[in-house]
Amino acid sequence: MDCQLIVDYDGKWRFWFILGLAFSISLIIMNLDPIAQDTSYHDFVDFRKMFGVSNFWNFISNLPFILVGFLGIVRCQRAGRKKVSLFNQAEFTFFMGIFLTGFGSAYYHLAPDNETLVSDRIPMTIAFMAFSSMIVQEYLNREWGKKLLAPLLFLGVCSVFYWAITENLGYGDLRPYILVQFLPILIFPVTIFLLKSERFTRIDMLIFLLFYLAAKVFEHFDLGIYDFGNLVSGHTLKHFAAAAGGYWLLKVLNNATKIFP
Repeated sequence: MDCQLIVDYDGKWRFWFILGLAFSISLIIMNLDPIAQDTSYHDFVDFRKMFGVSNFWNFISNLPFILVGFLGIVRCQRAGRKKVSLFNQAEFTFFMGIFLTGFGSAYYHLAPDNETLVSDRIPMTIAFMAFSSMIVQEYLNREWGKKLLAPLLFLGVCSVFYWAITENLGYGDLRPYILVQFLPILIFPVTIFLLKSERFTRIDMLIFLLFYLAAKVFEHFDLGIYDFGNLVSGHTLKHFAAAAGGYWLLKVLNNATKIFP
């Protein structure tokens, strides 16, 4: 079993730099005071009701997650049938997370509150943690990445339940969830510029990152975007941008293995 680092001897300082950066960010976040969920988070600007469905556009805009997740699952299964070694559990789990996010987020937007938010965040953490496993496999160590998948998923789901429990106890603490969501994204750009992947180009991964950043910008400017014509809200566009990022990664993976024609 090959458990060697993908990076060569001269590049090992990059590995330790990334590891140290991840550890430092984790310490900083966990040393913050507990962060409760801001109740205004649930006050989305576009609450229009259509076809009897409240918050219709924030609800229906989750369909792209379901579609992209489904296509990704099919791609992973076809890869496994073509050649067993082509099946990657982390990739499969990533797209399963996206698929489930479509349903969890849709359910949340029917009646947004802290309780329904759990159904939205658990699938997202599945996708985040599976993506982290993929990055470790591609850039650092394949065997480590595979072995980290299960514990990362466990920690991700626990971070959501921990937040939910602390909210019910009256002092909400989002720190572990913030770590789960943002640490991979903070470390990711450093990783792709310091290390190389056999399958992913820096441009491909940068485009994927830009889709994610666009989603966060749309989310932040929910009201401002909606006020520009009262047609679509920033949060609805967030769903489309995030799903587009998932589709882009699916395209990159498919180009690497040519599963789809």
